[in-house]
Amino acid sequence: MYRSSKNNRKVFLTGCPGLIKPVSAIKYSIWLVIVFLSSYCLLVNGSPQPGHNVIAFMEQAHSYYEEGDYKNASEIYQKVSTIEPSNARAFHLLGKSYGRLAQESGWLKAIGFAKKTHTAFNQAANLAPNNLDILNDLIQFHSTAPGFLGGDKKKARQLQKKLFSIQQRNKIPKEDK
Repeated sequence: MYRSSKNNRKVFLTGCPGLIKPVSAIKYSIWLVIVFLSSYCLLVNGSPQPGHNVIAFMEQAHSYYEEGDYKNASEIYQKVSTIEPSNARAFHLLGKSYGRLAQESGWLKAIGFAKKTHTAFNQAANLAPNNLDILNDLIQFHSTAPGFLGGDKKKARQLQKKLFSIQQRNKIPKEDK
């Protein structure tokens, strides 16, 4: 709200107790036009909806992953997981990207990537506990990674039983490895 005074042509913005700032009517009008045009541009050009950006980011990251550019893929999957922290697929593919980076890196960097892989796979499994692809990758991680990186053969067997149970419940044929 504003009130104008005929004497000094100042506009007083009110609305918050204790917040009264004199502003010229012209500055206030310009501000309103800028706010209106900014809102209109967002509407016309498509507002930055998280779902829209996430889809574009996921497609871009998948493209990088398919090209073997796991560094850029992991950066974008990380961005998606920050924008949408309940996106199990983003965490799963982030873990796969980190896993590929671990495979391609020297042993010192591989340690860091392996730990990130484990964290991302666990987050994905927590978000989608019955996802067969995530469970398979987590089983593979626990089966092959050394204990100091988070690998755990006992945990792999537990997850294998869970996977088998889900497959039986859904009548999905067991994969031969």
